Amino acid sequence: MDKHEFLTKLERLYPSRFNVKDDRIKAELLSEYADVLTADYRIDYQKMWEILRDEYEFSTTPPTSFFKKNLPRCRMRELEINEIDNTKSIWVKFPWAGNMAYLYEVQMNESEADVLRRYLPKNWHWNFTLNRPERNEV
Repeated sequence: MDKHEFLTKLERLYPSRFNVKDDRIKAELLSEYADVLTADYRIDYQKMWEILRDEYEFSTTPPTSFFKKNLPRCRMRELEINEIDNTKSIWVKFPWAGNMAYLYEVQMNESEADVLRRYLPKNWHWNFTLNRPERNEV
């Protein structure tokens, strides 16, 4: 996930905050969030999204200070030279996100199922019989 995708998801999650009549005001709001999500290192926006989903407890739009405080936790780890030789790129479709596919760099022995298990949301579980994620029954 990149910064633009992250901001688009944030806008969809909190429509009341970004649904303003004046396009200039909306652009300023998005600009404030984009400025906070800028650092001198690569940011893992997927991890930032998980922090927002798992740790932010309010129904209102999170303030920019929430992202600024959690930004260091989302720093992408640079791969060592010997780790790069043992990686591959795979596309992973997330069923809880409308089957949107994201490109991941994983170790050679990892599969799409490993990535899906790593990012399971709270309302999903892993069905070991079918080897796939499923939504929890309510």
